[in-house]
Amino acid sequence: MQPSISRLAALVFLLTSRVAAGAQQPAGSVPPMQPSYFQAVLIDVSYAEPVRSNAGASLFLSHDNSSEGRTGFIVGGSIGAGGMKGWAGPAVVYPLGCDFRAVVTRTWSHPSGGTSNSTYLGGEWGWGGAGLRISVGYGKRVAGPSRDSGHLFTCGVGLQIPWFR
Repeated sequence: MQPSISRLAALVFLLTSRVAAGAQQPAGSVPPMQPSYFQAVLIDVSYAEPVRSNAGASLFLSHDNSSEGRTGFIVGGSIGAGGMKGWAGPAVVYPLGCDFRAVVTRTWSHPSGGTSNSTYLGGEWGWGGAGLRISVGYGKRVAGPSRDSGHLFTCGVGLQIPWFR
């Protein structure tokens, strides 16, 4: 396992275990007084350019707990055969999801698009509902070999499974 994969995997584990730990309360305990908030962990599997088949997780945080829609902030990452991605940005999760993410993509030796062993910074717009997510995006190479124009257009489709708290 490459060092960057293990760091991303540790981050995803820490984010998901923190939410899971907060969801558990001993029987008979009184929950502490705190502001109303909404959390969700989103587990996803997808196919996306350039990381190819990948799996990841996101943490969605919000103070909006209305039934009309939940807006907040999402942070997460994914690891795939062609590279890895980390992201953060504003999101809406109900009734149909939509988000805009700032994305850092690191490619491995055989990405499907882009230059191998390179780092790209960019943005991604995604939308979906009922467990489906579709995304499109753009990235500019900021590190790595210069073998092409340095621009990367991304797209992806996959399943996103929410776990709400």
